[in-house]
Amino acid sequence: MEILIGSQLAIYKDRLAKDFPQLILGIMSAFVGVVFICVSVYNLLKKHRGKSLAALGLFSVMLGVWKVTDTGFTPMLFPNKSVLMFYISVAMLMLGIVPLIKWLEESLNRESQCVLDGYCIAATVTCMVQLIFQLCGVLDLRDTLFVTHIVIAAGVVVIIGNIIYERIKYPHKKRQYAGKRLPFICLVGVMADVITFYVKGNSSGLYYSLLSFLLYIVFMGIATMYHYGEQEMELAEKDRKLAEQERMLTERRISLMMSQIRTHFIFNVLTAISGYCKYDAKKADEALILFSRYLRKNIAIIEQEGLIPFSKELEYLEDYVSLEKIRFKDMITFE
Repeated sequence: MEILIGSQLAIYKDRLAKDFPQLILGIMSAFVGVVFICVSVYNLLKKHRGKSLAALGLFSVMLGVWKVTDTGFTPMLFPNKSVLMFYISVAMLMLGIVPLIKWLEESLNRESQCVLDGYCIAATVTCMVQLIFQLCGVLDLRDTLFVTHIVIAAGVVVIIGNIIYERIKYPHKKRQYAGKRLPFICLVGVMADVITFYVKGNSSGLYYSLLSFLLYIVFMGIATMYHYGEQEMELAEKDRKLAEQERMLTERRISLMMSQIRTHFIFNVLTAISGYCKYDAKKADEALILFSRYLRKNIAIIEQEGLIPFSKELEYLEDYVSLEKIRFKDMITFE
């Protein structure tokens, strides 16, 4: 136990000087996590994706809260809440691995995801049992802190084991972008903190894991947002190609229609109808109805998707021959 003697301000300054690096890194981690969560919420609302970035952001927030509450200076700011600060610190330490696992699960197959989900449930239950024992006065959290370290170590083993299993079972699986294959910097930081904790006997000044995780989180967050940007560009390119295909299809339909409605044919039919108007109004009316039906079927070709049934094509041909008969009468026969 460390005993400090002096004025309250001097003690505050001394404790703040010792914990300043850890406090700054913890605040930075929490801030980065909040930014990632906000970006993730925006992507979920606008583009219906971003869950993995939210998990990474939540892990960053929990990591920052753990390190901020796990200092000697923070309880001095809240002297009546020092026990609560300790509860929060231990809970963040144990449960922080859950969003990290959910983040890593995105690159794994269903089998590995089930194993990791089982570990997350076990870790959460263990943490709840520890807190209940503390609240009921059965066991102090300090006495069961080694259980927390065992659970975290087990999580590291499970993560590494599943990654190795995936690599062996699916050697040809599409590789994820580089950052997801490089979590070992975080493991080195965690091991350094754990070893230092058992050597010193306390957690004061341990920020190797925080620094390594913060660097990893920032790198992976930027990589994830870049990955989202690439996906957005791919979708935009697909939309552009689809629009181009639609335009070309429309042009083909118009070209098909115009190839069947030739200008001289229209003028000839209209001239014949005009002639009928002078001496046979009924015949002119029939010819006009037939001509409008013929044009309507041509226009329908532009709007129709897929193949045209032969029966409709035959009706179209019969209308065409009937219009030609207006001009040439019995000179044309059609069966």
